[in-house]
Formats: sequence, C-alpha cells, structure tokens
Amino acid sequence: PAMSGADGQTARHLLILVDGTWTQAKRMLRHSPVLLEKCQPVQFTGTTDLSIYDSIRKQPHGSCLSTLESCERTLRLLEPDCTRRKEASHHLLESLRALIRTQIEYERRHLEGNPRLVRDSAKLDAKLQRQSRVVKKPEGQPRIYLGQSEQDSSLPAGYTIRPLKEDDAPFVDGTWPYRSAKSLVMIERQIRADQSNSTIYGTHTCLGAEAGGELVACILRHRNGSVGMLHVGESHRTR
Repeated sequence: PAMSGADGQTARHLLILVDGTWTQAKRMLRHSPVLLEKCQPVQFTGTTDLSIYDSIRKQPHGSCLSTLESCERTLRLLEPDCTRRKEASHHLLESLRALIRTQIEYERRHLEGNPRLVRDSAKLDAKLQRQSRVVKKPEGQPRIYLGQSEQDSSLPAGYTIRPLKEDDAPFVDGTWPYRSAKSLVMIERQIRADQSNSTIYGTHTCLGAEAGGELVACILRHRNGSVGMLHVGESHRTR
C-alpha cells in the first residue's frame, strides 16, 4: 500500500499477515523473531464492529479479528483515499460472509441429522445467537454456478466461470506451492465431493475461470468449509 508522507513523498508499506489459529500465529511469531525486530506490529485493541468470523469460531476477545478482516481493516487505515479500496473491502468481507454462511448451513444440516452430537445446548444457543447477525439473506440473488460456463458481468470481457471438473485436477495441483505425492488424489477427491454436493445444495464451490477456452484460475472448497488453493495465472491478474 502507498501513503503520502509529511514531506509529500509517497511512502510504501509492506503488510505481512500471520495467518493461522491464535495458537499457531503465536508460535510462528516466537519462531520468527526477525518479524518483531524488523516490523511494526499492528493490533486492534477496541472496536464496535465485531468480527463476523466469531459466528463460527469464538474469538478470545471482542477486539479480535480473523486474518481476512484484519487485512480489510488495515487497508482502510492505510489507504483511506484509494478509489478502489471500498471495492476491495467489499469483496474481501463478502467472500468471508459467503464462506461463513456455507459453513453454518453445513453444520446446521449435520446437527439436524445427528442431534446426539449436541453436548452443550447452552453453548450451542450462544453460537446460534452470534450466527444470527451473519446469516441474514444478502442483498440481491446469490451467485450460483450449476454446471455450465457462465459469463459474469463483473468479470473482464472474455472470461467465464465454471465448476471444476476432475480433469482439471492436474492444473490445480501444478499451481499449488504445497503439492506433494498425495495432493493430486486429494484434489480429485475434493472436486468429486463438490460435484456430489451440488446435487444436494444446488451450487458449486470448486470453481475455475477460463479465458480463450483455457483454464487460467481456480479455487477449491476444503472439507472443513474453508476455501483455498486460490490461483490466478500471472498474466491474468489485476484485470
């Protein structure tokens, strides 16, 4: 991000996000002392705008935010006058809300089919209360990708979004920096699961973007409801 300094010069900032659970993030910092030595820590100590991620995972304190929310909040502070900052904030938070709604729905259906799994009803009631402010129906119709390539008006001309097919697994595996001898089989399994789930929930969550008839981007949903393996071909970024 860029900001204008007191001398009129444009100052650039490198924003480093430590992503993981709270325990994992603390461990990463302990084992990366150079981050604390070379970087200026930023901490949100108070806010009236509570974390929406708290609806599925209880945060340690009211001021705690998820990694994605921290990124959005920091961009607001670093680039208050950036013309595209509001658009970036909207997409960041709406992506998180979509993930949360999906996980809430999967959890609801799972508990309805397995009521004996509820061990602490008071704790569950508190969680449902936190979720009530997130699961409100979003404005407009949700985006649903049912099976065919679809031209989205929010995409650049010539790009389409479609569900991933099992044949796309080598592309996804080849772009993933953490691929291993077993990752291709895991990716194929996730795509098959998405195809199966689409017949129940009416939507796909493992998606790819095509340009010129070629797959140039992808994103998958993991079994725990989170999304990952996001990749956009370098020549197709910032469009």
